[in-house]
Amino acid sequence: MKVKAKRFPERSVLFLLLKSLPHRVNVIRNEYHVHITLVDNLRCYPLKCLRLNGNVLVKFLLGFKKNVWWQPSEDCKDHCNVPLQLKRALHAMKDQHQPAPHCDFLECLHHNHISYHIQHDADEVFHVILNLIEQQMSDPSLAAEIQNLYKITVDGQIHCLDCTYVHHVPTFFLSLPLHLRGERNTLEECIRSFFEVQTLEDTESFYCDRCEKKQPTSQGFHIVSLPSILCIHLKRFRSENGFTRKLKCKVTFPESFDMADVLREHQETIKGKYSLYAVVMHSGFATSGHYTAYVHCKQDKTWYYTNDNKVQQDCIYAAVQERDSGRVFRMKFQSL
Repeated sequence: MKVKAKRFPERSVLFLLLKSLPHRVNVIRNEYHVHITLVDNLRCYPLKCLRLNGNVLVKFLLGFKKNVWWQPSEDCKDHCNVPLQLKRALHAMKDQHQPAPHCDFLECLHHNHISYHIQHDADEVFHVILNLIEQQMSDPSLAAEIQNLYKITVDGQIHCLDCTYVHHVPTFFLSLPLHLRGERNTLEECIRSFFEVQTLEDTESFYCDRCEKKQPTSQGFHIVSLPSILCIHLKRFRSENGFTRKLKCKVTFPESFDMADVLREHQETIKGKYSLYAVVMHSGFATSGHYTAYVHCKQDKTWYYTNDNKVQQDCIYAAVQERDSGRVFRMKFQSL
């Protein structure tokens, strides 16, 4: 199947729907990568650096702190059951004498085709882990509860500019993929850009069911609900002329924000106040690199810097942003 990239602008509803298939990653893993290659020419990058960074991998990628009790599915062995091994890793982290409580969990991911011999994209691994939890957990309601912690529900709206008919395409994201522009960006600008209404015409026209032909359209997303944990993914890898490069532009981000203020001109009814508690950094290039992270501890109100097996009390929020805003790859906010 050949699909011309020009038919799917980076912010079109169809393009974003193709990018919002994390819950089907394992089921159609090859097709998922084909979609990405055809539409955006992105590839899988960096988890080699994550494989040693145990505390960050387990605590940051999933982010929920309460103890969750479940039984593994009968058709999945203990050593390859992701939710079971994650539970054990979180429990082992309570013991300060455990030198590497994450190793069994990483081995489990390896058995689930997230090989620690190659590099992976951190955002993709996050989605695959949630997908595996949904598949392997014996309690579907609990698996749905975990996914709902990150679920951004939106209504894709496609307005035909000829007959004014509105096509609704409901979907959801588990992390918000934001494009970067220019040398300096703010998180608020990136979010507003994501939700801006876009006009598609000429070769990018959309097929209208009512007109029964392709028509110019305006497309955009309307937020239906926001999650308890808001994951932000900054898209730093860009493909041009068959080559992929990393964007090293700086992105400033607030320690807390209200989505209602950010999208005041686009959507007046949405409510969502968030506070930053974790930031993942990517050092290196598009083809290889290394992940580190800052994690905020609510108890002592201190930021900690994690780099492989090294964890150190670092600095205040302002210094974190000033020093590393050009390497930010993912951010996590929790609702206030």
